[in-house]
Amino acid sequence: QFNGGNYTFLRLLDPISRQLIPTDKDFFTRRDNQFASFLLGVYDEAGRSIQYQKANGKDTWYGFHFLDRWKITPRLTASLGVRYEYYPLMSRDSLGKGLEQYDPATNTVLLGGLGGNPKNLGIQTQKSLIGPRFGLAYMLDNKTVLRAGFGSTFDTYPLLRELRGPYPAVIASDFKYLADSPNFDQPSQCLAGQQSNLCSFQGLGTLAGGIQPVDLDPISAGLSQGKIPIDKSVDMRFLRPGLLKRGRIETWNATVERKLPGEFIVGVAYVGNHLTHGWGQVDLNASRIDEQAPLSTLYGRTAATYQLQGYVDSHYNALQVTIDRHFDKGLYIKGAYAWSKAIDLSSDDSWGAGLWLAPTFAGPGYRDRNRGMSDFDSRHVFRMSYVWDLPVGSGRKYLSSNRIGRAVLGGWQLNGIWSTTSGRPTTLYADPGNLRQAGNHQTVDQVGPIQKLGCLGPGPDCHWYDPSSFAIVPLVTDPDGVQRQHRFGTTGRNIALYGPGHTNLDASLFRHFKLTERFDLQFRAEGLNVLNHPTWNWAPDEWGASNYCWGGGPANNPCGGTFMQAVDANGHRIVRFGLRLAF
Repeated sequence: QFNGGNYTFLRLLDPISRQLIPTDKDFFTRRDNQFASFLLGVYDEAGRSIQYQKANGKDTWYGFHFLDRWKITPRLTASLGVRYEYYPLMSRDSLGKGLEQYDPATNTVLLGGLGGNPKNLGIQTQKSLIGPRFGLAYMLDNKTVLRAGFGSTFDTYPLLRELRGPYPAVIASDFKYLADSPNFDQPSQCLAGQQSNLCSFQGLGTLAGGIQPVDLDPISAGLSQGKIPIDKSVDMRFLRPGLLKRGRIETWNATVERKLPGEFIVGVAYVGNHLTHGWGQVDLNASRIDEQAPLSTLYGRTAATYQLQGYVDSHYNALQVTIDRHFDKGLYIKGAYAWSKAIDLSSDDSWGAGLWLAPTFAGPGYRDRNRGMSDFDSRHVFRMSYVWDLPVGSGRKYLSSNRIGRAVLGGWQLNGIWSTTSGRPTTLYADPGNLRQAGNHQTVDQVGPIQKLGCLGPGPDCHWYDPSSFAIVPLVTDPDGVQRQHRFGTTGRNIALYGPGHTNLDASLFRHFKLTERFDLQFRAEGLNVLNHPTWNWAPDEWGASNYCWGGGPANNPCGGTFMQAVDANGHRIVRFGLRLAF
């Protein structure tokens, strides 16, 4: 360390030994070029986001709930309730106070409250959201209780979250380096044949030169008319005119609870729920196979144009078993098991495939093709936790009068959480570039029976499922001489092809020492993933190594690469020790 006035220079040496797996020999070469580009101030992609108006807004909800509990007989109790909810359409705090809406008939954006446009732009919300709830509880005897219930609720997802910054509230531009364009890829001396080290990685621009400006004049000129143009490369999310339906969730259950010897309480339940009119995106620029993007054909529009609609539905059914033992005589146990099945059109309602992206198959008429197992559909889930104060030592059942026994074996506590989760379903993707379409994903063909091999690891012959059962959709030569695919693969979204599960044990050992009347010392030894079981990454996304079919492989693996292999894992054992002083 060197100190000089207001300047301090500190250099630390931290030796770390790691073992690398084999990788692409050109990887670090590319990294060197990236670092050199940074030092030279050269970028290959840059964006600019301009807040044209206040992106905040007002989103008000109203709700009224009535509940009545009726003790019909000494053993039978009923709970009856009803809830009314009303969600007015949100509004802005700037410009015309209304929302924005893309008009596909004119390729413009309408602004609510300006130019004679109504603030709601023809969007209406439901005023009949009534949700009944009722439940029954019957005491069969002093140790057995029967329960059943039903409830109807509504999705409270706020529009303000989904529509917080669409165009023109935020005008986002994205400029990218075009690697296949010689004007961007090479300077003039390279085009003239004068090769040098500067003939590649030129990038789009320099930090010194700044980012290309965005022309705001057309937007400002259209404000008075309540209609503004939108660039073909700018994404748009909006609500269509008409009634906006809000998701309704119906849940039901039937439960039997029984008190067993040893202060245990066991419950067995059937649980189900059903979502209707859940919100999801509809991409107006998605097409059917062998068709062009509709808005691209009309206006040359290439950006996603998402319209929020209430069309998503889902189903969940489960057998759930619980076991509980309240802390008594030094022992606490809590466990749960679920055998379930979940089906939906889209599983994520935030940044994933729900509200922020169109479904896997987005073209007109393809909506039902998205129906499949939910992303989170783990058929078997088991959890068990425990806390056990060993019955040894002062005031305990064993060795309470033995001084050596109390000193050595007294005051110990065991704690732990055991969890076992089965694998999740998989969508088998392929290159959509062979389809003449827009906005859809491609899947593979199933060409043989599904056979689970169960091998985990990076070995060339180690596969979780037999890869020879799948292949890309055959290419057909069109009259123009181009090879294309003209249909989706025979597999759909999230087929019953479940990846590897995971088992984990977190455990700890505590020892309490009574130092004085005021001071207590606790020794803690804690272990995370005590069994050191890895969590295998069975990639669920489109570019996952396990579920992407590149094609061109041998007969025993037509998809090639690491298809149907779990080659990546994480999760290692962590052990830590500590002392806690209480006074």
